[in-house]
Amino acid sequence: MKVSVSYLKIIILFSIYLTLFFNFYLIESFEPIYHLKYESEFQEHYFLFSGYLLIFTSFAIFFFIFGQRYLLKPAIIFVVIISAINYYFLQNLGIIIDEGIIQSTIDSFKEKNWGEINDIITFKYFIFLLLFGIIPSLALFFIKIEYPKFLKEFLTRVVFIFLLCALTIGSIYSNYKNVSFIARDSKNLRERIIPHYLLSNVKDYYDELKSANKEVLKLQFDAKQIHLEKKMIGIFVVGETARADRFSLNGYHKQTNPLLEKEDIQNFTQAKSCGTYTSQSVPCMFSLAKYDGFNFHEEEYRENLLDLTKSAGIETIWIENNSSCKHVCDRIELIDFVEKGSEDYVGYGVHDEIILERLKKTIDEKKSKTKKLFIVVHTMGSHGPAYYNRYPEAFNVFKPNCESNDPQSCDLEALNNTYDNTILYTDYIIDSMIEFLKNEKESDNFLIYASDHGESLGEKSLYLHGAPLKFAPKEQTHVPILLWGSNGLKQRKDYPKTRQINKEITHEFLRHTVMDLFQLQTDYFDPQKSILR
Repeated sequence: MKVSVSYLKIIILFSIYLTLFFNFYLIESFEPIYHLKYESEFQEHYFLFSGYLLIFTSFAIFFFIFGQRYLLKPAIIFVVIISAINYYFLQNLGIIIDEGIIQSTIDSFKEKNWGEINDIITFKYFIFLLLFGIIPSLALFFIKIEYPKFLKEFLTRVVFIFLLCALTIGSIYSNYKNVSFIARDSKNLRERIIPHYLLSNVKDYYDELKSANKEVLKLQFDAKQIHLEKKMIGIFVVGETARADRFSLNGYHKQTNPLLEKEDIQNFTQAKSCGTYTSQSVPCMFSLAKYDGFNFHEEEYRENLLDLTKSAGIETIWIENNSSCKHVCDRIELIDFVEKGSEDYVGYGVHDEIILERLKKTIDEKKSKTKKLFIVVHTMGSHGPAYYNRYPEAFNVFKPNCESNDPQSCDLEALNNTYDNTILYTDYIIDSMIEFLKNEKESDNFLIYASDHGESLGEKSLYLHGAPLKFAPKEQTHVPILLWGSNGLKQRKDYPKTRQINKEITHEFLRHTVMDLFQLQTDYFDPQKSILR
C-alpha cells in the first residue's frame, strides 16, 4: 500500500532537504568569507535564517513552476541525485564541477578509460550516493502524490510563490547591510549553490560545444628549418599532476630529485599551468592560438605545434601512457600503450618505465632516417587519486603510505609520503631519458619536462585538481618545468647559463621554446616567450 502525501508537502519537504543538507555549509561559510559583522546575536541568527530561506524559496519556486503533476517526481529525483553527486565532490574533494571537469569526464568515457574512472568512483562515493541520493529518490518514487482539482492547485501554486517571494524579499531587505556585501560577489555565490552551478555549467558546456567549429582548421604554416644539415633529437615529457613545491630542486625538504640534482639542467621555479585538468592543459601546451583566448572546444579541431613541426620536416611522434593525447596527436605518428587494439597496448595505469624501452627503440629506428626527431612522451606521472599505483616497490621510500584511492580517508602524512614517492619515480624516468640523449653523440639534443597541472593534497580541505583556473589554489597551478640540453646546444649564445631561473613563465612559453630549440623560422614564433631568452 502506497503512502499518500499532498504535492504541497512533498515540495516543502524536499526543498527543506535540499536546503539544509546540501547547502547547509554555504550559509555558514559566509561569515569567514565576507567578514560579516552583526550588532547582536539575534541579528546573526536572523541573517542565517534569511540565507536558508532564500535557497529554500529558490527550490520551492522551481518545483512549483516546473513540477507539474507528471513532472514533479522526475524533477525532484533529478535534482536530488545531481545534488548528491555535486555535494560529494565539492565537500569531500573540493572539486567544483565546471565545464572543464565535464569535458574531462566525457573524455574518460569516450576513451573508455575505465581505470581512471574507477580511481575516482570509490566505495565511499557509492555509499554516499545511495544514502543521500538514491534512497530519498526511491522513497519519493513509491509515494502517491495527491493533487486537488486543477483550479485549486493552480491558485495554491500562485499564492505560495507570491508568499515565498514576499517573505524572502522582506527578509533580505531587513538584512540589506550584510546581504549587499554578498550580492556584489554574486558569481562566487552562484558557484557554491548546489546543484545550480553544475547545471548551469552543463548548459554552458553544451552551448560552447554546439557553437564550436567542427572542421579541422588548417593553419597556413610557414615554418622553415634554419640549419637543415644539423641533426637534433628533442624529447618533450608531458608530466601528470606534479607540483613544483614537491621537487627538491625547488627546495622541498625531502630528497625527491636525487638524480636530476646531479644533471646540468635549467630549472624554472615560477611556472604556471594554463589549466587544472589534463583535457585543458595538454591541448593548451601545444596550441598555436592566442593564450588568453584559448578554447578547448575549438582546439580539438585546430592544427597545433606538432602539425607545425611536422610541416617543417621534423619527424614528430607521440608516445602515450596516460589517458589520451586529447586530440593533439591526431595527425602525427602515435605509439599508444593504453588504447586497446594498438600495437603497443599494455593497459591503463602501467608504470612509466614501460615507456623507456620503446622510446630507446624509436630513437634507434628513426635517427638514421631523419635529421631532426621530435618525440612527445605523455606519462602517468603522479596521477591520482591512487598515487600508490604510480610507482614500483623500489621507489616506496617515504613511509607510511596511503594505499587507497580515497585520499581524504588517509592521514596527511601518509598521503603526502605516497605522493612524494611518485615524484621520486618521475625523477628516475626523466633522468633515464636524459641518459638516452647523452649517448646520442652525433646530434644536438634536448629534453623539456613540464607537468600539465598540480594537485591539492588536503590544503584548505581540497583534494585532487580541477578547480576553476580563476580561483584555483597555487598547489594546482604551480608546476615544474625543466630543460636539459646537450653540450652542442649549450654553446648557443641565447642558451640560459644559470641553473635556477626565477622568471615567471606559463605553458604558453613551451611552444615557443620548441620552435627556438629547433631554430624554426616562422611567424608563430615569439622570441620573447622562449625560455631560452
